[in-house]
Amino acid sequence: MDKKFFVLLFLIFSFCHDGKSQIIDYEDFKKYVVSIHYTNAGKPNGTGFLLSDGKTILTCEHVIKNWENSLFVSYFNEDSKFYPAKVLGKDEKKDLALLQVVHSLKTQRIPFKEKLKVGEEVFAFGSMYGFSYTLLKGYVSHPLREEVDYTRLPHIHVFGLAYSGMSGAPVFSQDGYFIGLIRGVFGFGIDNGNSMVIPISTIRDFLREHKIEY
Repeated sequence: MDKKFFVLLFLIFSFCHDGKSQIIDYEDFKKYVVSIHYTNAGKPNGTGFLLSDGKTILTCEHVIKNWENSLFVSYFNEDSKFYPAKVLGKDEKKDLALLQVVHSLKTQRIPFKEKLKVGEEVFAFGSMYGFSYTLLKGYVSHPLREEVDYTRLPHIHVFGLAYSGMSGAPVFSQDGYFIGLIRGVFGFGIDNGNSMVIPISTIRDFLREHKIEY
């Protein structure tokens, strides 16, 4: 009788633990996402990823192109406040840029992973059509495409995330890892959801060039 009881208790514990590990509180990821604006008013024009120092923002170079002297960011819990941002560095080929704001928001470092599986579910918050903190979910169509464009840089092929305003948004795996940054739509149609994501390997190279470790 005692032996059966302990076996049952173990099975119940295992079931609860497994079920719990599959649950993600998407709201927890909002604090790592910022809206990027070209003026200190109105709807956002792009998205960025707030790094663990709380004041450095990673985004796509094309998001800030031609607007380097007029950039503002807003945070998920302060949508009506706009903070001026300056450009710390950029790389047109990698399509990455770093911004910095004086106002900081305390964050933690999100672990990353590079190895992805076809069909793996992913999600992102971004400024889709100017609506800040829109949650989108998709899946990995191909974990590594190397001949997307002239850059010959690797990209993660993801379906379900690429829409206007989502460029620069961080992408997370369903188990809570940072996997890359949305670069933009790929293929026919302006907003078909078919996206290329800049992988963590390219991002880490870019950050190292600017003396930042991730």
